[in-house]
Amino acid sequence: MKKVIILITFFISYSLLSSDFTRLIQAEIEESCSEVKNFEIENLSVPETVIKSADFSGRQLCFSGFKKIFAETDEGVKVVTFNLTVKADVLSFTDSYPKGTPLTQDMVIVTREKIDGGNNRRYIFSIEGKETRVAVSKGEKVTKNLLRKRILIKRGDIILANYSAKGISIIVEAIALGNGSLNDSINIKNSQSGKILRGTVLGSGRVTVGGGK
Repeated sequence: MKKVIILITFFISYSLLSSDFTRLIQAEIEESCSEVKNFEIENLSVPETVIKSADFSGRQLCFSGFKKIFAETDEGVKVVTFNLTVKADVLSFTDSYPKGTPLTQDMVIVTREKIDGGNNRRYIFSIEGKETRVAVSKGEKVTKNLLRKRILIKRGDIILANYSAKGISIIVEAIALGNGSLNDSINIKNSQSGKILRGTVLGSGRVTVGGGK
């Protein structure tokens, strides 16, 4: 699990209650930044006043950069500007791998990197269910353009479907009616009954089904 450190420095001529503003920032990061786990806020140094709310719309706190927001205080709406630095664990390849290589955790290592508005859209924080889109080199950072979803089920494959309904769970043989990667939804056909079902891909040749049509 990656650990993200968030460094915040404020440049304001009026006062805000540090604990209130910190909570607002924490809540926004938890809501908007699903990839940010175990983050920390440091160097938050502000004078005291009461802040009621703040508008973070359109201003991502997930990534480093200069921020400008509007905050409602007892003295009215005020503009707040601050710098935000985000550092996160970034993955790098432990060796060189050819195109189409399925990835496992032992094939990457973790390094600390600053996440800014440009590279945050490139870095991959999880390799689950992915493979290399192109050949990669040892030490190369794991970025979105290098990976793709790994196709675990192909149209026409004979698969096992875990079917659950009314408290009963059974495993049946089925035929895949489409391609699917991890957690994708695909149509399958029960090999015995011919019934068409919608399933979620769990792994290679495996799906789970909660109902049919």
